[in-house]
Amino acid sequence: MSAITACRVALALLLLFAPTVARADVFYANDFDGHEHFGPGILGGFSGVGAVEPVQGYATLAPAFWGSFLRSYDPGNPAPAAVLTLTGLPASSPAVVRFSLAIIDSWDGTSFPPDVTQDPDFFNVRMNGVLAFSETFTNFSYLGATQSYAGPALALEQPLGFETGQYRYDSAYELIVVGTADGNGDLVVEFFASGDGWHAPSTAGPEEESWAIDNVAVAASTTATPDGSPSTGLALLPLRPSPSHGVTHLAYEIPTDGAVHLQVFDSLGRRVRTLLEGERQPAGTYRREWDGRNDVGTLVPAGVYHVRLVTREGTRARKIILLR
Repeated sequence: MSAITACRVALALLLLFAPTVARADVFYANDFDGHEHFGPGILGGFSGVGAVEPVQGYATLAPAFWGSFLRSYDPGNPAPAAVLTLTGLPASSPAVVRFSLAIIDSWDGTSFPPDVTQDPDFFNVRMNGVLAFSETFTNFSYLGATQSYAGPALALEQPLGFETGQYRYDSAYELIVVGTADGNGDLVVEFFASGDGWHAPSTAGPEEESWAIDNVAVAASTTATPDGSPSTGLALLPLRPSPSHGVTHLAYEIPTDGAVHLQVFDSLGRRVRTLLEGERQPAGTYRREWDGRNDVGTLVPAGVYHVRLVTREGTRARKIILLR
């Protein structure tokens, strides 16, 4: 590697991971350009779907994207996952995963008025079996499509390569997702797409819509939050009872005033119940109940579900096993 390339890689890692490096150890980092970093005692790496490909026009968004990234356009609902497996993290500690996300070509979001058979399209992150992130994305807002993800973007609906022509635009985001290493210090992170519209039968071909990730970093610390800073006090407390035969009691703590989102998802990443949607609450501890029903009042079947709490401080998630 030339001195110029080495300096460029170091600068990109510094700019992308500076908050994490400064406040908590980076246990793993991968820029998909041949530079994979493991912290002391950490083993593992990526498996599953995805191919390392040039970032094309996403290079204009450096250092968030540079050189190559890991791209997947595999069909399925849910689609197969790109899987990051790590061992040797601090046992039972928060695990903070930070990465750049490319939303490429014909993502149709939550609703796509021109053709409802094309929606929804979800991007998901599951950590040790718990759904930690699940949001819809679209590149068709100019056609009336909507998406659930409301965070900031690096780029929205711009021609950044891959398929070209009318209705072929791309978007980019930097995401931070929080989960928990297990009691052995192991962490399995799955990145995957889902939704009835993901590669629906009427789409144009296998590359009609795809996603890619770049500059993945993992930090884990007993005091880590999404940016590696000391704990803010955001918490989704253990659910009771577990397993549940009907009503599940939820409790959560928020450290500052702000909007709160509390939702239940099934094992495929589909939202089944919204308990709170942006309700503003003062700092404090709150309790809610989920009665095992979806948003239209129908009892959901037995299975594994996930509760997700989202505030401006970050995201917390827990698993519910529902028995009937």
